[in-house]
Amino acid sequence: MAEIIQPVHWHIATGLQGYGPDGSDGYDTADTFEGLASAIHEEVNRHANAEFEAADAIADGGEYADAWQTLRRSRELDTIARNFNPSRAHAPLYRDKPAEWHACILRMVGDVFPLDVSHNTRLYVWQCENSPECEHLTEED
Repeated sequence: MAEIIQPVHWHIATGLQGYGPDGSDGYDTADTFEGLASAIHEEVNRHANAEFEAADAIADGGEYADAWQTLRRSRELDTIARNFNPSRAHAPLYRDKPAEWHACILRMVGDVFPLDVSHNTRLYVWQCENSPECEHLTEED
């Protein structure tokens, strides 16, 4: 498999559906494939857990159909988070083949995002070149 040339970095951020990422709190930035997979895994897992807790609260209020939809979204998010788990790089399929794991990460990013993580919030992941035009980098990045 040919080596994949990676962009300098990616951004990961949430935003309201239809409005794009909200940068008011800044954007999470990853500059390696491993960092990208880890950041996505953590962020999607956080939303999966929040949706699971929300489903429980919605059911307590007697809104069982909405609770079921929220629980289903939680399960879908959990599966996506597991797919981005950095430990997958050590699975037999990818062991000693980092280029194939990197290609898988890029394919999944392209297939999955933007991703609805709640009834009105989306998670966005995009690549960005390290240049003065990238307004999302801080001095530390």
